[in-house]
Amino acid sequence: MCNKHINPLHCIIPPDVFEHMSKSGDSELIRNIGIKNIEGAAIARTTRPFMPVDLVSAITFTGNKKYREVYDLKGQSQLFIPGTLVRKEGDPAVADNSVNQAYEFAGETYDFYFNLFNRNSLDNKGMPMVSSVHLDEYNAFWNGNHMIYGDD
Repeated sequence: MCNKHINPLHCIIPPDVFEHMSKSGDSELIRNIGIKNIEGAAIARTTRPFMPVDLVSAITFTGNKKYREVYDLKGQSQLFIPGTLVRKEGDPAVADNSVNQAYEFAGETYDFYFNLFNRNSLDNKGMPMVSSVHLDEYNAFWNGNHMIYGDD
């Protein structure tokens, strides 16, 4: 799953790293990134029980095949509303590289679960692989329904 066009620093970062960043004496930017990520994770954890069941998945259940959707948050800080749909399964690549990367990596994730574990998506019930790009922050996380990626 390595791609030469991907920044090697784009990854999911453990919470203790953000805690360390939030206490860093190095720079205010580093501290703020740590604090924002800790806050975002706390909001996602505390709001998840109150959000509509399968907000995105209920709309686009796909059955027994790979299905991806990528949404654009356009720099907003929405944690549970996916944004504007910009690419779905079978659509050609678009001009926005972040959209194309989210689409491709969602496909690789589906293939990983299918080929290694014989699972039909993450939930083994054909759950759509939904991603949102261009969050107003630098983080990436799973909100319980779909992946959200910030800009670097």
